[in-house]
Amino acid sequence: MLVRLPPASTPKILAVDPVAKRVQPPEVAQATATKEGFQMAIKAISEFTLQPGRREEFVRLFERLVAQHFEPMRTAGCHSATIYVVIDDPDRAVEISEWDSAEARAVMMQSEAMAAFAPLFELLAAPPSATVVEPLH
Repeated sequence: MLVRLPPASTPKILAVDPVAKRVQPPEVAQATATKEGFQMAIKAISEFTLQPGRREEFVRLFERLVAQHFEPMRTAGCHSATIYVVIDDPDRAVEISEWDSAEARAVMMQSEAMAAFAPLFELLAAPPSATVVEPLH
């Protein structure tokens, strides 16, 4: 979702993080300043196969846990985490998250803070899969 602010001297488009419900400048979601210049953010696409009939429960729990634990995720380098449902398969869901780097995501995934997400895995019918992608340019 994009929000256009009223024109000041220069109009600016802001990205709205739907999970954390906060507005971020596009440069926060697109690049992270480093000593070497700018590093493009990566996206992680996680796929979940759910136990039959548990999708709504999974989505509610996911949204609640992300809202409760987004601060440590943000500190670790997460810019957003959004859950999607698969239109033609009621027992599948997909999360797309944006991170400073694959390394930042990997560190967070191994942290104690991720233990809070354990109840989500009880609703799965199979182990989740994740693909990490980066922009070409």
